Amino acid sequence: MSKESGETPPQSGSLVDLPRDLPFHERVRQMREQSGSMDAMSIEAFVTLLRDFYGEGSVIRVRHASPESTCEKFSRLAKQWQEQSAPMSSSTAMVLIPAYQHIIGMGWDAVPLMLRELRDDPDPDHWFSALEAITEADPVPEEQWGNIKAMAAAWVEWGEREGCI
Repeated sequence: MSKESGETPPQSGSLVDLPRDLPFHERVRQMREQSGSMDAMSIEAFVTLLRDFYGEGSVIRVRHASPESTCEKFSRLAKQWQEQSAPMSSSTAMVLIPAYQHIIGMGWDAVPLMLRELRDDPDPDHWFSALEAITEADPVPEEQWGNIKAMAAAWVEWGEREGCI
């Protein structure tokens, strides 16, 4: 690749510098190291890596991440869950609502948001099952089960102690 041939020479740290005999996952790892993080890796560079690995004629579809922030997603799902669970009295039925399950699927990103709601809302929602599923913790003493405000206080105390809020 020379300027005479009309091709541009590879830039330092570009995909061309990665050995072609490496497995795909190793090439991605090295690329991430070069760029500092997966986020810093451009979509163009990643697509180039995929095409290089799968063959030049491969069709690569790139789906961009939703512009919705974690906080916005949590708020949207929490609102859906609250609307759907309002007529319910069974906490078991409440946690089976898809929006609640999606919040659990958000993992640790949702934990500080749920803990802040428990801390700041005078009438807290039932985030206990989601928190327990994600964190694998249960800071609520058995004698406080069923007392929503006491359960909320126990989780908030746990969150502060663990540095989650």
